[in-house]
Amino acid sequence: MDFTNAQFTVTCDSNPALYKQCSIIWLPGWSTASMRTVPQLLLSRAVQDEEGILGHEKNGEGTLSVNDTLLECFLRIHKDVSDKLATPRRYISFICTYMHIYTKKRTDIQQKQQRLQAGVSKLTEASHVVDALKSQAAGQEHKLAEKQAKANSALQMITETMRNANTHKVEMESLKEQTERENLQLMERKKAIDVELTEIEPLIQEASAAVGNIKPESLSEIRSLRAPPDIIRDILEGVLRLMGILDTSWNSMKTFLAKRGIKEEIRSFDARRINPESRQAVEKLLIERKESFDPKNARRASVAAAPLASWVTANVKYSYVLEKIRPLEREQSKLYQNMKLTEQQIGKLSLGLTDVDKTVSDLKNQLNTYTKEAAEIEIHLNKAQETISAAEGLVGKLNDEFERWKKQLTELSKDLKELPVNSLLAAAFITYLSMAPEDLRQSLVAEWQDQLGMKNFSFTTFLGSEKEQLQWLSEGLPSDQLS
Repeated sequence: MDFTNAQFTVTCDSNPALYKQCSIIWLPGWSTASMRTVPQLLLSRAVQDEEGILGHEKNGEGTLSVNDTLLECFLRIHKDVSDKLATPRRYISFICTYMHIYTKKRTDIQQKQQRLQAGVSKLTEASHVVDALKSQAAGQEHKLAEKQAKANSALQMITETMRNANTHKVEMESLKEQTERENLQLMERKKAIDVELTEIEPLIQEASAAVGNIKPESLSEIRSLRAPPDIIRDILEGVLRLMGILDTSWNSMKTFLAKRGIKEEIRSFDARRINPESRQAVEKLLIERKESFDPKNARRASVAAAPLASWVTANVKYSYVLEKIRPLEREQSKLYQNMKLTEQQIGKLSLGLTDVDKTVSDLKNQLNTYTKEAAEIEIHLNKAQETISAAEGLVGKLNDEFERWKKQLTELSKDLKELPVNSLLAAAFITYLSMAPEDLRQSLVAEWQDQLGMKNFSFTTFLGSEKEQLQWLSEGLPSDQLS
């Protein structure tokens, strides 16, 4: 019983029983609570029916959204229209139109998403296959480079081994000649050193032996002296200075003579330890106190003094000889070390020449193995490169399509997210504004867009395809959004 229907009066007049036999309850509108409850019941029932048909629960993106915000939007839009249009029947029609538009648009969007996602997945899979082939090819290239490098290395080693073998033969002959020359030089240096030592070594040995024969009583006798004679003091000063003792006082001399094993220390003293300053001081003493070191005078002063005087004189002379032959000894030592090193080099060269044939044979076997393996890898690599080139060509041709599909998927996801609001606006437009003038359409649509935060809503774009819009234009229909 829609009183806004054009046939409402005719229907009532043709059915007088409605007045005579019925009690009419006239409700021009519903309460606000009812207006909120009705869409909740209808939309909730639609969700349950949808779940039963699909066989699983759908709570994710794209299902009919039943929440307080949406219910409030239904009621707000309904109240914005004139009282003539804001009837319960139109409210029900508004809700049903929303469900119809939402369900159809969601199905269309999801089907497009599935088709595009299938294409994107296939192209992504193809791209992954190409990447895997590239990775395998890179590994094969690395192996090929390794095998080629090993083959080149083996060939180079064969060449170097043969060249080194010839070089080593020449070097070994040269080293043998050098060893013979150095051996002759060493013998000459040894003779020169022996000549220098021939005269002085007997004196040193004789003086050392004489010191060793000094009796302890003779040393004790010298130590017991309160003030020793000048001869004994001069001789002991020479001994102390040569042995590096700078304190030449009488107490120092007595302490020196009292040391355990002093005779052996003096007898085995190495003249190489005498520094030039000490030797010069003793030489000066020998010149200035020459009579003190005379064997006869020394023997008269003490039995122990004479051997010590001879020891001082002999060691001063021996020190001079050692200083003179020191360069010869250094040269002799250097020649000896060079000769030992040369002999070691000759031994290594001889051993290396013995192993040359075996080394060359092993390297040739390695070269053959690496060359064969490299050839096999190169064949497989060429086949893989052909496959990669073909696959890359195909994927490259479809790359623009791939990017376009991804962009469309993003747009469809955005459309699906905005679908509840867009469906609400479209349903409101169809239900309440289909018979309204353009100015009213424009004002209400702008108001609803502002309330719902949807600034770019287009009724014709949302419900009509590009093909349909072009057809409308070709048939002379206006292109504005409100006609």
